[in-house]
Formats: sequence, structure tokens, C-alpha cells
Amino acid sequence: MSDLSDALEQLTYAFDPVAVLKGSKLLEQSLLSLLRTARTKLRMEVGFISRFDGDMRTFYLVDSAPGVDIVRSGGSDYRGESLCQRVVDGRAPQLIGDAQQTSGASDLTAVKLVPVGAHISVPIVFSDGSVFGTFCVFSRYSIPELNYRSLAMCRVFADAIATMIEEAEALPQYESEHRIQLKSEVTELITTHGLKYVRVPLVNLNTGKQEGTELIPSLVRATDNIASPLLLVHQAVRLGLANLIGVNLIEQLLAELSASPHERHVVVNVTPEFLAEFNFTAWLNNDLCGRIVFEISEHDRVASYHELKRILQPLRQSGIRLSIDNAGAGFASMQHILQLQPEFVKLDSGLTCGIASDTGQQAMLQALLLFSRSQGSTLVADGISDKQDEDYLLHSGISLGQYCQ
Repeated sequence: MSDLSDALEQLTYAFDPVAVLKGSKLLEQSLLSLLRTARTKLRMEVGFISRFDGDMRTFYLVDSAPGVDIVRSGGSDYRGESLCQRVVDGRAPQLIGDAQQTSGASDLTAVKLVPVGAHISVPIVFSDGSVFGTFCVFSRYSIPELNYRSLAMCRVFADAIATMIEEAEALPQYESEHRIQLKSEVTELITTHGLKYVRVPLVNLNTGKQEGTELIPSLVRATDNIASPLLLVHQAVRLGLANLIGVNLIEQLLAELSASPHERHVVVNVTPEFLAEFNFTAWLNNDLCGRIVFEISEHDRVASYHELKRILQPLRQSGIRLSIDNAGAGFASMQHILQLQPEFVKLDSGLTCGIASDTGQQAMLQALLLFSRSQGSTLVADGISDKQDEDYLLHSGISLGQYCQ
């Protein structure tokens, strides 16, 4: 091959998104994992990522339910005759419960022939505004219960796909490969149940009754680059995939709220950087928000309290409450309490364990009790390990706690 041919091939690879995809099996697997997750969660028969090329639409990646053979990878058709094109043009809605009964969709030949029932299609848009194609899932049967959360999840996945493709194209090869590897690990953990949430009861120490639950993230398995849930969240935010974590957390949160309607508090751990990237208010209604508590750790660095309070304001106005975790483990918790005015302050387990016989821990508890109450916060004990500690905490005026798991 001539030097000119080599150069032309490199230019084609560098500026063709599909060439970029074909050059990375890891990236392709990550996109397919997102596609399969959306299809199965929404109970659809077919999911595909299409690419628009001139007047044509090519089905780049396809994932289908067992026994379903409607669309195949590599197939193509005229985009002007597709429902996806109408979605991109704004002539059809992105979310359709039954295409046979929907204006802007029911007259299309393909919709009649398949026939298409439930259908969600979201454009995959690059940062310069150009449309790569669409992220689409559909079934031959209608699904009337599809809602804004169904569409929001697909939009999140489409945005993630656009970021992955565009970044892989723009970065130097060595850097791109490393980021693709990280993104592949993040995507795999989220979409293949590698991240789970352990339920830890929040108990009224006076009555012994459970008043709430904390959902604590835990990795089912580690990867080469991700060894903890905190690192998973950090990498997801850094790589522009915070919304994938957010969708996963929302799913767990809604399941817990639905399964335990009488619980007053459902606590989830969040970081300031994650709060800045994921829009919780778009997913939760006010009836649910009143039972949710966001917990920020004493160990979480806050670059700007002013900015964090701005982010928290609409969340707290919706009814979501705030808790500061690991209080007593360092000076930052005092600053968090002063600046953020949380409804709850949770004692660090190192301060709780053995407190019945340690005068230093007892003095710290009294100081934190006084400080928390002066700020209007309720103190919660974490890591209660025995009856003596529980009795001491209860007699000190602490009525909410969590036992060692």
C-alpha cells in the first residue's frame, strides 16, 4: 500500500464514527450493553443503534429478544420512510405507547407491516449538533404504561453513546483506549448488575421499630480499574457517565419506596460532584421526595458551598432532606453542618462503637449533640454494636440508629 493510501486510510478512520466503532470491540460491547439494558428493562422486543448516512439509515448494532428476527445488524433502508426520521424531524413523538394509534406514526408502511406497537426513539447528537443516528427500542405489542422515566432512561443512554463515540474519535489513540477501557468497565458494572444496594435498617431506638432504610452501594465484583462503589461513581462522573449511575440509583430508590410505603426515611449516599451532574428532580415527584434523604459524607470534598447549596435548593424545596455522614471523624463535618444545615447528622461508627466505656467518645458525643441541636439537626448513631452502647446512646438523647451489619 502506498504512503498516500495509508494516509487516506488514517484520515478515514479518524473522522468516520463507524470506523472508530469498528476499531474498538470494547466500545462496541459497551454500546451493545446499554442497548440490551434499555430493551430488557422496558420489555421491548428489539433495540438498535442506527447511523444516518445521506438518505440512508444503517442498523449498526441490533439487540433482539430470543426468537425475534425483525431487524439485523448491517441492514439499511431509506431514512425518509422511517419512524426514527420523523422523530428527529419532530413530526412524531420520541415516546409512543402504540404506534398503530399515534398520529405521525400510524400511516408509515413499515409501522403497518411489522407491525410496530410500543416505540421509543432518541436522536444520538454530537456536541456540534450533528445527528449520528438514533437509539431506538420497539415491540410489536403496545405498552401503555411507558412514561417519562422510560423516555428519560433512553435519552440518558443516547447521550452516553454520543459521548463515547465522539470521545473515541477525538482523543489520541493511547488515551482513547484507556478511557474506552474505563468506560467499558463502568458500563458493564452498571448494566450487568455489578453494582448492588444493600439495605441497612434505620431503627427507632425507643421503640425498636424500623423507620427507614439506607441503600448502601456495594460492588458484586471489582474490575481492573474499579475496586469500590465510591471509585465507580467518581469514574462515572469524570468520564461523563454520571447519568448512567443516576438511572441505576433512581431505579433502586423507586423500588424501595414502592416496596416499603410506610417507611419515613429512605437514605441514599451521594457526592457533591454527582449531585452537580445528575438531575434528580426530573425523575422524582414531590410525594416521593418527602421520604428521601440524601447523605453526604464528611470525607466528601466541597469545592464551593455556595454552588452546592444552589444545586441542593430545588431538591430540598421538593421535600428531599439532607444528612451528613461520618460526623466526628474530622473537621469537615462541622463545616458541612454549618454551611448546609442538614436535617440529620450521622455519628461516625468509630465514635459510636464502645462509647459506653470511653469517656473521650462520650465527651465528643455531648459536643456533637449540642452543636447539632443548635443547628436544628437530628443526631443519628451509626454502627451500634452492643446493648451497652445502645443504652448509653438512648439515654443521651439519641433516638435513631443503625446497627452493625
